[in-house]
Amino acid sequence: MHKDIIWQLKYTYLCWEIIRIMKAYKIVGAGLAGINLAWHFYFEKIKFVIVDNKERSTARAAAGLINPVVFRRLNKSWMADDLMPYLHSFYCKINDVLGKELYVNLPIKKVITDIENLNDWGARNNDEAYQQFYNEVEENYNSSVLAEYGLGVVNGSGYLKLEEYINLSLEFFKAESNTVVEEEFEYDKVEGEIIFTEGRGLLRNPYFKYLPLNQTHGETLLIKAENLNIDYVLNKNMFVLPVEKNIYRVGATYNWEIKEPRTTEGAKAELLEKLSQIVDCELEVLDQWAGLRPTVKDRRPLLGTHKEHKNLHVFNGLGTKGVMISPYFANIFLQYLQGKRSLPQDVSIRRFDHLMNE
Repeated sequence: MHKDIIWQLKYTYLCWEIIRIMKAYKIVGAGLAGINLAWHFYFEKIKFVIVDNKERSTARAAAGLINPVVFRRLNKSWMADDLMPYLHSFYCKINDVLGKELYVNLPIKKVITDIENLNDWGARNNDEAYQQFYNEVEENYNSSVLAEYGLGVVNGSGYLKLEEYINLSLEFFKAESNTVVEEEFEYDKVEGEIIFTEGRGLLRNPYFKYLPLNQTHGETLLIKAENLNIDYVLNKNMFVLPVEKNIYRVGATYNWEIKEPRTTEGAKAELLEKLSQIVDCELEVLDQWAGLRPTVKDRRPLLGTHKEHKNLHVFNGLGTKGVMISPYFANIFLQYLQGKRSLPQDVSIRRFDHLMNE
C-alpha cells in the first residue's frame, strides 16, 4: 500500500479517536452553514470537528451578496433589522482573525425604472422605519450605465468572498488543532452529537430527508468590461459585482428543473440579455459557474433536533440569502444546543413533524 494512503488512514483514525475522547460535536458539511457554525463553536471554546466531503459547488457559483432590501416591493428583507448588525460584527471579527478582508462593505445601486419607482424609493427614504437601508436616489453620471431615472442607493450592503472564506476558515481550523476530516460521512455511524449542515446533501440523509428541502439551480458569469468603471454593485433584475479592476461577476439565474450543478448556454444568454438592458459597453465573458442552492418551500431555515434521535441535529436550508442569515441563526442554534433558549417556531423543524411518516 502506498505510504501516502497509509498516512491518510492513520490520520483519519487518529481524528476520530480524538473526537471520541473529547466528545466533540461533529459538523457534517463544510459549506457556509457548517463554517459559520464552526466559528461560533470556536469563539465559545466548544470542541468540534468538521467532516468535509468537499461538495461545495454553491460556494464557487455564489457571489455572496448581502442585501438588506427586497427590490420588488421595496421592503426590508426578512429580519434585516436583527440580521444586519449581527453579521457585520461577526464577519468583521473573522476579517481580523484571518487577517484578510473577506467581508467587504460595498453599496448596491438599483436602477430606478420609472417615475413611479422613483417616487416609491423616495417614500422609503423618508420613512424612519426604512431609512437605515434606503438612501437617496443618485443621478447617474456613468455613460456606460443605463439609468435614466437615477440609481437608488442601499445602505449597509456588501459581499462575502465566499469560496475564499470557506477555504481559509478550514485552513485556520486545521492550524488551530481543531480537526477537519476529509471524507464521506457514513450515516450508519451516528455516535455522539452530530449536526448536519450538508446543504443539498440533506436530500439523501436517512434521518432528515423528510424535510422539504428543494434545490434551486443558479449560474453566474465572470466578465471583463474595461469601460464600465463602477465601484458599486449595480442591480436591475440581476447584479453586477466588481471583483477587481475591470472584472465583474454577473448573476444570477434561477432554475428549478436542473438537478445537478452544470453550466448552460441558456443561462449565459439570459444573463447577457439582462446585462445589455443596464450597461452599454463592450465586454468579454471569462468564466461561468453553476451551483445548487438549498432552499425551503416557506423560505425559512431548517434548525432543530430529530424527534427520535436526540443526538442528531440539523442546521440547513439557508437559501439564497445564506450569507446574511447564517451568522445570526448560528448564534441562536448554539444557544439552543446549550439549553439556553428554544428555537423560533418559524425556523424550527418541528413545523414539519407531520411529514416524518409520509
